[in-house]
Amino acid sequence: MATDPEQQLSQAEQVVTRLQDTIREHLAAFAEIPSDADRTGALDDLLNAAEELQDAERAAETARQRVERGELEVLRTKAAAHARKVAAAPTVVAVVLGVLITSSVLSPWWWLLAVPQLVVGVAVMGKPIALHRPAIDERGIVAGMSVIAAVLSALAAIPWPWPAVTVVLIILAGLATVVTGISLGVEGTLNSATSKAGVR
Repeated sequence: MATDPEQQLSQAEQVVTRLQDTIREHLAAFAEIPSDADRTGALDDLLNAAEELQDAERAAETARQRVERGELEVLRTKAAAHARKVAAAPTVVAVVLGVLITSSVLSPWWWLLAVPQLVVGVAVMGKPIALHRPAIDERGIVAGMSVIAAVLSALAAIPWPWPAVTVVLIILAGLATVVTGISLGVEGTLNSATSKAGVR
């Protein structure tokens, strides 16, 4: 079912099409008008139709922007809900790591991984998403990367019989967390750039 903005856009585009057809008819008939007096009247009609067309095109553009904004708002709402759901993983893993550290199951060095991951998880869940398509798309990517960091951290916390496996997993988890944080910064840059450029 069409929304009000979509109906307004459809009506505005119909008006634009009708006025364009009217102007074409006036132009086609203009050369066939016999007298100068009649041509003057026809020219006035043509100018009036052109002014109406300009107004109609502005109204259509305004309606088109409303439709695009509505579509972006729907996408942003879905992206925010998805990010909150997905980014719960790094947040939970960070909290569990914190419990294991305070219980002396893991060494205090693990705070270097747990704290950034908690910050990233909270940021992914709670940071507002700008009403721009690049920022919306970027949030989905960032949320996915935060899950990768969480999975690697959880695997690293397992007491593997081979210490090298734990070291590699910690390094990969740390890198994934850093990349996720950088991606959040990239998202902020996209917000700023698209706002200045007027990208929708």
